[in-house]
Amino acid sequence: MSEEIRAKYLDILNNRFDYKLQAYVLDGIVQDCGHQDDDECNCEARRYANRSLDSVYEEKGWNLKEHQDTQITLQIIADKAFDKALADGRLSKNPSASNYEGNYMFMGNDKGKDTFKHVQSRKYDV
Repeated sequence: MSEEIRAKYLDILNNRFDYKLQAYVLDGIVQDCGHQDDDECNCEARRYANRSLDSVYEEKGWNLKEHQDTQITLQIIADKAFDKALADGRLSKNPSASNYEGNYMFMGNDKGKDTFKHVQSRKYDV
């Protein structure tokens, strides 16, 4: 993967839910889980809160660059699926439209058709 492509997507990866760690990351820093203080919380987000994602991956012996490259590849696939759905009229850029792209998440490809789930209804309706 080229450094240009990595740079384009790196900001996205530093500001999203990290599925491998199971924690939100903001500006490359692991965020606290937000569970109540009286909860006996042993989740990764609480354990690694306020630490850089780089240092957590290093401590766990995980390869951050390899993980990021995989996530970037998946993001590129999703971006292409959204572009195609917009071009085909399945999704819209209009925020007031019922099929507004911002209300959908890409779920993959099923038998050659890109699938999108509505973020609130959880229905596959486009």
